[in-house]
Amino acid sequence: MWWAKSQLKSRNQKWRLGGIEKLAKIEDERAVPSLLAALKDKESAIRVIAAKALGKFKEDSINEALIAALSDSHPEVRIAAAVSLRTNASEKAIPALQTALEDPNEGVRAYVAKTLDALKWSPKNDLEHILRAVALGKLEEAATYKALAVEPLLSVLRTGIYYKRLEALEALSKIADARIVAPLITALKDEDDCVRARVVEVLGRLGDARAVEPLIARLRDESSQVRAMAVEGLSRLGDNRALKPLILSLMDKSVDVRKAAAEALRKLKSAWAVEPLLKMLQDSDSDLREMVVSALGTIGDARAIQNLVLQLFDREEMVRNAAEIALAKIDAQWEHSEGAQSAIPMVEAALQDDDYWVRQIARALLKRLVGESAASGVAEEITTLADHAHHKRRDAAKILSAALKDFDQNLRFAAATALGQIGNNLGQMALVETLWDKDRWVRRAGAEALKAMQWEPTDDTQRDAYLIALQ
Repeated sequence: MWWAKSQLKSRNQKWRLGGIEKLAKIEDERAVPSLLAALKDKESAIRVIAAKALGKFKEDSINEALIAALSDSHPEVRIAAAVSLRTNASEKAIPALQTALEDPNEGVRAYVAKTLDALKWSPKNDLEHILRAVALGKLEEAATYKALAVEPLLSVLRTGIYYKRLEALEALSKIADARIVAPLITALKDEDDCVRARVVEVLGRLGDARAVEPLIARLRDESSQVRAMAVEGLSRLGDNRALKPLILSLMDKSVDVRKAAAEALRKLKSAWAVEPLLKMLQDSDSDLREMVVSALGTIGDARAIQNLVLQLFDREEMVRNAAEIALAKIDAQWEHSEGAQSAIPMVEAALQDDDYWVRQIARALLKRLVGESAASGVAEEITTLADHAHHKRRDAAKILSAALKDFDQNLRFAAATALGQIGNNLGQMALVETLWDKDRWVRRAGAEALKAMQWEPTDDTQRDAYLIALQ
């Protein structure tokens, strides 16, 4: 003890640290004066050890020193003091601990709340209930007190670690209070992407016009998640100031942002968005093309008809279906509109497309646009093309049917898949044989191809093999 006390008097920080560590291990009341003195050391690590060691002793002077340590500049010292006060179990500490429930450090608040619980303290009013709930991390419980909980929750948003900030945002989103808008706008500069995205979402949901310009600024955020949420938030606010920035977001490098922008422009229903949306019909993402088509249909501008007619040839069925719906929204008689008629040359050109289904769609569409009789002028060309295509499919079916007997299971699998895509019934008999192929993936491919051809088994044996292969 003598050596430890001597070390504590040294000007050398390492010597003092060694001394306090020795003294902390000695359970002798004669160490208390030195520990109390160490509680005022300029080095926080020494003060922490001293505060922890003092918890082993019960004296009024110790409680007073620990209560004073609740105001220490270093949070670790304040935590150590709160824990030691729990051990001392002194009711005199309760007022100071209640004040410490509003400590700026969430760790301190948590330990203080646990110490108060250990001292059998009970909140006397709503604010004390809120402070206790916030300190213990029960933020949703605090939010049930509505407006009174705003400031304590905002404190967590300003000082908590990232997941606590997210929890604070979730709690604040359930409180419709105008006071949270300004702090949320400040939180848009949070260092964490997820927090910024959540802030953007909450601001959009609150519907306060003060958030428009800050959300527009977030359209340039480095995180695509934040940009997408900003687009969605602006669409909720429905402010025309966001129209031009949202149109620019159609060109964002992130497909999620582009999708969100298309949906936002659909909600705004502005004719200014038509031309930019038309440019997006060539995007490589089919989901985005579908959303753009839907947006054009909702806006209802006749300038989109020609381009939407061409979307009836899209390689994705969902886009084609959306185009049909969009055209009907714009004009119930769209087939006779100027835009549709101007698309006729491009529809006629599609009659020579290499894709069989494109030619079929073009033939059917042409009849709708010019009528059955007027379309007869191209009937001979269509028949010639159809006959030529039939011969190509027949020849391909023969080659692929032969490939179904190859020793390489990968080739057999590919041949079965291709026959299903061609849809030529000439390959059906060969595909039926694949139901007993030694490779289960070939059996599955053969069954799927037969299913695509709407083939029906002729007996129970075929039916059993077919169903097992599909499983």
